[in-house]
Amino acid sequence: MQVEQSNGSYESTEAEADYSEELVYRFRWSVTQIAAIAVGIFLVAFGGIALARAGDVGISDPFTPAVAVGTWLRTPFMGGIELVLGLSLVAAGVQKESPHIFYKFAGAIGLAFGIVLIAAPDIFDSALGAGRDTGWLYAVLGVLFLGLGFGAPVVFERDVVRPITGERS
Repeated sequence: MQVEQSNGSYESTEAEADYSEELVYRFRWSVTQIAAIAVGIFLVAFGGIALARAGDVGISDPFTPAVAVGTWLRTPFMGGIELVLGLSLVAAGVQKESPHIFYKFAGAIGLAFGIVLIAAPDIFDSALGAGRDTGWLYAVLGVLFLGLGFGAPVVFERDVVRPITGERS
């Protein structure tokens, strides 16, 4: 801080220090995030197609009709589940830091759901339009996300450095 003297000169009362700091932002991308975005887009499209094919009937009765999407049958209810799951995976995949706990949880749920569908496909056939083939799909996705959640390496890492300058107060 400078203080004006009576003779018009300025005198420094304390040591002034201009300092410079750097703020570092670290962006990391892993295989898990790339897989989550890809699978999420697939599930959003899959669920959206099932809901679109069911049409107005799917709104009044979410368990009928069962429509074909690819080689799988889907009810509007299952299409809605896949749409929400796909949006969740895409949202988790675009995060700056990879939320591995979410991938582990989604993998465990997917694997459990797949095993149940493989073991007892007739129970869910009328409600979800999901049979043994859907069970294998979710079991494989569950194992994939469990594996990636526990051990996915960072593929791409970038540091962004921004200087911060100013006077110390």
